[in-house]
Amino acid sequence: MTPVNLLSTIRTGLLDSINPGGITAAVIFAVFLFAVIKWQGPALIVWSGTAFIGGSVVTTGLINLGIYDNIFYSPKFDTLLDWAHFIIEFGSLVIGIICLRDWWIYKKTKDVRKLVIRFPFITDELEGSAKSQTDKKPQWLLFLLAVIAYLAGAGMTFLLSPWPCDQAYFSVLHYRVWTPGLQWSTICSLILYGLFYSWFLILELIGCRKVATLSEIREKLRRALPKVQVIVAALFLAYGITMLYFYYIRFYWLEYKN
Repeated sequence: MTPVNLLSTIRTGLLDSINPGGITAAVIFAVFLFAVIKWQGPALIVWSGTAFIGGSVVTTGLINLGIYDNIFYSPKFDTLLDWAHFIIEFGSLVIGIICLRDWWIYKKTKDVRKLVIRFPFITDELEGSAKSQTDKKPQWLLFLLAVIAYLAGAGMTFLLSPWPCDQAYFSVLHYRVWTPGLQWSTICSLILYGLFYSWFLILELIGCRKVATLSEIREKLRRALPKVQVIVAALFLAYGITMLYFYYIRFYWLEYKN
């Protein structure tokens, strides 16, 4: 891979990570990490998060090589995408509204037991699961969680297909023009792109791990719970409203239908 191609791949990955698809990936990954902590505590955050990112990186490369073109051009896949994005965007609005409700309840009662969404780093759930951080997990559980996380990351990547990235065209040049066939330079380019495309997911994973393991951070977040609730509500409401507009009004009705 020449220096120009290397820099182009890095630049493309960083730019594609902030398109609507990249933002959707960040939201889905945040919910995934939250579910893992609720299920198994903080012990397996890195394990499951790495498998999720791995599924996203590998699947992104395969998509850019055109492996799944038959699926993407299927009318049934379009229908699946419509429903999936509606559920994700509508679910984001519901989460935002619930966080606002929890903020109001906690502001008046200071009772975390009345909250619908109880952040593990706010309540005593994380401390109660501290033992699980040192207990050795059975191999079957590690394997199951890795498979689930990998498939979740791969499935998420399919949901991002309505927003084609520039890397798709960059890969075509590699795969069919510059170095015809599946060369090592193409494979390295795809992996490198996937890593830089997932930079925000990697930061999420690092941040989540820090919150789960450092009591000082958890204590600060516990004292700032109302602010956390408002910020989370604002992010999910903004995402849900914006993506409903982009996908169903601007993209689907104004562009796709015309």
